[in-house]
Amino acid sequence: MTEMECLEGRNVVTRSPHRRVGYVNCRWLQSKNVQYESLLERDCARLLLLCPNLIEITSQPFKIPLGDGAYYTPDFLLRFPGSHSVVVEVKHTSFLKKDFPRLLKAKVVLEEMGLDYLVLTEREIQHADRSGRAGSILRYGRGQGLSESVDDLLPQLATVALSMGLEEWSRMLGTSETRVLTLVAMRQLAHVDGRLVGPIATRRFFLERPYAANQTRAWIGAADLW
Repeated sequence: MTEMECLEGRNVVTRSPHRRVGYVNCRWLQSKNVQYESLLERDCARLLLLCPNLIEITSQPFKIPLGDGAYYTPDFLLRFPGSHSVVVEVKHTSFLKKDFPRLLKAKVVLEEMGLDYLVLTEREIQHADRSGRAGSILRYGRGQGLSESVDDLLPQLATVALSMGLEEWSRMLGTSETRVLTLVAMRQLAHVDGRLVGPIATRRFFLERPYAANQTRAWIGAADLW
């Protein structure tokens, strides 16, 4: 697959009476908000934005030819450190059987391009209201000037390798629970299984999973299709 064969993606958010389109506000994490064209994509983006090792999410980044005049546009491209990238398709389980041949063709082409490919469904995204909690956490990053207000806490985090509850972090850092949740929204702390994990333990978690696809799968899961 050459660069000329990989075509530019399209703008997701356009007027449509039949689709739920919009943006996930995340300008404190990256230069562009994440676009979505379904509520399931929105929920998935919210979860992915809190992945501690993530650099950037791009919505519908490109389209690729699958042969016989057919093209495929993935939902998200995730960029991680070390030039590692993962392509994510968000798909409701009710469409998996029908779309499987097309998804398999896309997987082959994307792997030829050196890209990992994961398909995420509502089973992973909405399990135990994970997406709802992610949406609530992200709100703490949206307040004007709020992210700057936690800069004084960052040096304390650099030496912490603990996994604790919200109240314990608040007490240890000597600050409010609101400011601790702002650290989570800034990806300085990770929310894992109801506890908040410090940056040292988070880095260790990802070092044990050196490939971007493994990191994404460990963070959010993926459909077992292949």
